[in-house]
Formats: sequence, structure tokens, C-alpha cells
Amino acid sequence: MAVNERDRYRLFEAVQQQLGVDVADTLMQLLPPVGWADVALKRDLDQMELLLRSDLDRTRTELSAALKLEVSGLRAEMHREFGAVRAEMHREFGAVRAEMGGLRAEMHQELGRVSQRIGEQTRTLVLTMMTMQLATIGATVAAIARFA
Repeated sequence: MAVNERDRYRLFEAVQQQLGVDVADTLMQLLPPVGWADVALKRDLDQMELLLRSDLDRTRTELSAALKLEVSGLRAEMHREFGAVRAEMHREFGAVRAEMGGLRAEMHQELGRVSQRIGEQTRTLVLTMMTMQLATIGATVAAIARFA
């Protein structure tokens, strides 16, 4: 038979009339607030602990496996991404090297043209100076011959 709040209150009143308010309060505090069927025993708690530990172990195992799988996936993805970045960098550096090689060849050609122009200008300058010296010598000899 289940005990309800009405039954508990009648018991309280009966004990209060027979033994006093303090004893009735103490008795009500010692009795469970619900029926004895609802009170957990130590073996119930032990069984609950075993079930809870089992659930926790299973959950930990599942989480560990999921985490390992996730980390493995991340590693594979990072490996692919780094490989793609490496390949792209290799292509880009190849393009830069090719462009630098072309610029170097152009620079060598331009330096060759500049060197050739400097050589031509140097020859022209030397010939001009020699011509001026010969003209000066000729004018000096003519001047000496005229006054002599």
C-alpha cells in the first residue's frame, strides 16, 4: 500500500496528540518523504554505479575512436593541402626562374649593345682627337714655315 501525503499528515497529527509536536516532527523527519518502494538501497546505488561506469567506459571508447578518426582525417587533409601548396610553389618558383633567366638574357644582350656603342664612341673620340692633333701639328708647321 502506497503512503500519500494525506496519510502522512494523519500520522503526524496522531503522534502529535499522543507524544507532542517535537516527537511528531522528529518521527516525520526520520520517515522517507515517499513510500519505501521509492527509497534507493545501497545495492541499487552499487548497481547504478556499475551501469554508469560501463556507460562512461563505452562513451570514452567511442569518443577516443572518433577523435582518432578525426585526427587521422585532419592529418590526411593537411598532407594533401601541404602537397598542393608545395606543388604550387614549385610551379611558381619555376615560372620566376624562367622569367629571371629571360631578363638575364635580355640584360646580357643590352650590355653587349651598350659595350659595342661605347667601343664605337671611343674609336670615334680617339680618331677625332688624332685628327685634331694632326691639324694642330699641320697648322703649327705651316705657321713656322711662314715665319721662317
